[in-house]
Amino acid sequence: MGGMSQTDERRAEWNSHIRGGWIAVWLVQGSKLTTKDIVSLTGMSKQGVEFMMEILSGGMPIVRIDGYWQWISKK
Repeated sequence: MGGMSQTDERRAEWNSHIRGGWIAVWLVQGSKLTTKDIVSLTGMSKQGVEFMMEILSGGMPIVRIDGYWQWISKK
């Protein structure tokens, strides 16, 4: 039957707030994601991801190091 899976359909319904929230959750759990990874995970454009990540990194301890977005925690 081809087409999108239930997970893909659910992601297609995500608004920008939910997309940003999921990315923050994955990063805080230790994921290191490239912009391309985030494009794939969210279905957003590269420009949209760059904009979203700049906004998120302005208010959360998220940085890009060597091309990977990551959460910087204080230990």
